Amino acid sequence: MKKKILLGIGIIAVCAALYLIVTAKKFEVFIADVTKGDIEDEITLSGHAEPVNLKRYFFPFAEGTMLAVKNVGTKIKKGGALFSVHSKEAEALYHSSKLAYEAAKLKLDNLTIALNNMKRQLELGIVPEDEYNISRNNRDIASKELEAARLDHERSAELYREICPAADFDGYVLDMAFTKGQRIYKGDYIMAFGDPGEMIAEIFLNEFDRNKIKELMRIEVRFDYLERAVFRGELIDVADISIIDQFGANLYRARIRINEPDAGILLNSKCEVKCFLNSYRDKYLMPAQALISKDGEHFVWGVKGRRAYLIPVELNGIVKGNAVLNTFAYEHVITDPFSIKTGKKRITVKKRKKSEGLGLF
Repeated sequence: MKKKILLGIGIIAVCAALYLIVTAKKFEVFIADVTKGDIEDEITLSGHAEPVNLKRYFFPFAEGTMLAVKNVGTKIKKGGALFSVHSKEAEALYHSSKLAYEAAKLKLDNLTIALNNMKRQLELGIVPEDEYNISRNNRDIASKELEAARLDHERSAELYREICPAADFDGYVLDMAFTKGQRIYKGDYIMAFGDPGEMIAEIFLNEFDRNKIKELMRIEVRFDYLERAVFRGELIDVADISIIDQFGANLYRARIRINEPDAGILLNSKCEVKCFLNSYRDKYLMPAQALISKDGEHFVWGVKGRRAYLIPVELNGIVKGNAVLNTFAYEHVITDPFSIKTGKKRITVKKRKKSEGLGLF
């Protein structure tokens, strides 16, 4: 008899435990506080900055030797020498093209003189017209040869200037890859010269941020190595055509002008760009995962006491993971609303009238 009583008690205890477990699972939901306050929408991305006026120099010949270099940070006026390289190939190419151009010019001059003399002889009937036409054709060929020699010499002179270039504008030596006496070879990067008085920062936006940036209020740019320095930025443009990153996402390049930059900003500097968008004042804030959106309408489960109510809401926007509302009458919301309606159902919910509530406990 005693064993039967104990067995009965055990069965009742197990059933009670199962009931509590099922009940707990059935009504388990997660809630969050609804707060009222201010929030500012922003996009923070990493980018890099370079001067608007920037020129990089590469060595165009087979080999050479650095003769003179400038230290990084050296200020150079327009027309000042940037560096010099000794290159036998550059000198030979320049002088040979110069000689070829001078020879072509002399040839054309002689043929032009001869053609003018022959024209007078043609008018006097001394030479036949066919002979005059041949002379004129030779003059025309020489004229084309001179033009080709001129272009070739200009290209050679341009390359020759690259072994001892002059600054195209006032600026600073931002980078120097070689020292005096070092050997240099074709394609080697030599230096960068620019004016840090006007800088451009570049960032890449996804599709969502690209649309949001239309509401831009202001931009701040920071550099790690310039402590406490915050620079104001101005959006120049956003590319219409995207590039695809390694994960297959579309990214759009945005260019930002840095207002009144510091001369201490380095070449190709990494920076943090913070774009401030809409500011929301005195709004109701709740976790965005509390939203139920369907056909352009938004709902949340508002919690009052031990009951929850499915409430239609007017959404201002989603900022930093928060849904922003103008009005809301409840102190808490259910943050896992889809577990109520679908998935592993803890409870069965039907669309209720405004006066009906869902029991939580």
